[in-house]
Amino acid sequence: MVDFLIMIQIVGAGDSLQMIKRGVFEKINLLLINKAEQERLQLAKIEAEKFRHNFELFTERESGLKAKVLICSSIEKTGFEKIWASTNEFILKSKESNYFSRRRKNQNMKWFEKLMNHEIYEIIESRGELKKEIERIKEGVKEGKTNPLIASQEIQMLFKSFLTPKNL
Repeated sequence: MVDFLIMIQIVGAGDSLQMIKRGVFEKINLLLINKAEQERLQLAKIEAEKFRHNFELFTERESGLKAKVLICSSIEKTGFEKIWASTNEFILKSKESNYFSRRRKNQNMKWFEKLMNHEIYEIIESRGELKKEIERIKEGVKEGKTNPLIASQEIQMLFKSFLTPKNL
């Protein structure tokens, strides 16, 4: 879970098609074209323009903010002020529009659900009999002998029987 995704692309390292295929492109907030040194600066500018065009093809993001493409060089130490300004602009605008707050609430709920699932899994793992019964039910679903709905209801009843004061 991240608030701001920066992707670094090296000049001449490949096309944006690979990112589009992998579903990364629509998640990027800032794309950096790095290694834009003297002899590769013009190529970096051309690539940056292609990426900007590709970003325009995507529908507007939930944040309402468009992804940016910047050029930088770590050797020549150029472009970093714009990177910092762009990052701060995103944070400011996302907080003004309440996107940041909404996203944080959603992230917290996802985090809570993962933690809750982990805790439930720990209960199952620590109780051998419960684990065996769940494995038996899962095997029935896997082999097509048990309907998934029936299996989930069996597990619910199983949990209720194990969640008595004497079993806790």
